[in-house]
Parts: sequence; C-alpha cells; structure tokens
Amino acid sequence: MDKISERITKLMSDQSVTEGDISTALHVPNTRVKRWLSGDARKMTRGEIITLSSLLSVSPAYLMGWEDFKGYVLTINGENEMKVMNTTKSEAIEMYMKVLLEKGIMKIVGTD
Repeated sequence: MDKISERITKLMSDQSVTEGDISTALHVPNTRVKRWLSGDARKMTRGEIITLSSLLSVSPAYLMGWEDFKGYVLTINGENEMKVMNTTKSEAIEMYMKVLLEKGIMKIVGTD
C-alpha cells in the first residue's frame, strides 16, 4: 500500500468515513475508491483530491503525502501564519479571520 492509500485508510478509520461515503461525495463508482485504497491512487483527478481532502478534513498536500502536517496553514503574503488542524477549510478560514480581526490586522468596513 502506498502513502496516499495509507493516509486515506487511516483518516477514514479515525473519522468513521466509509467507502460508500467517499463514493457518494466524489460521485465516483465504489470500485474506484477500492482501487485508491489498495494502492492505485495515481489516476485521482485534482477535483477528487480536493473533494476527498475536504471530506477528510486535511489539506490536499497532506493527503497526497507531500507534507506531514494534516491541517491548513493560513497566511497573508507570507506573514501572520496560523496552522489549524482537525477542522474543515471553512472553519479554519473563519478562525483565522477572527484572529486577524482581534489583532487589528484586518477590518470589516461596510454597511448592512
């Protein structure tokens, strides 16, 4: 089993995600998910990688084995870096925005 398959299998186990859940979320046949889990993840499309990483609450880079950090690293022009783990991308962005607002780095201007 390759690194991608190992990571997918581990994340599925940790989060009680089934092959059927992945098949449904990615709109792919269950046989394709089984191939990925058995070590043949070479033909995953970018869209499949992005959707699967979102479903499993990790970054695409972690899922693909390019980095070992499971969460998201958020920055603005390389500054004010914040690492967020065990959350969805939208939750990570929301937390980051709250921190930037609290620090006065970001302002929301406008009318309702």
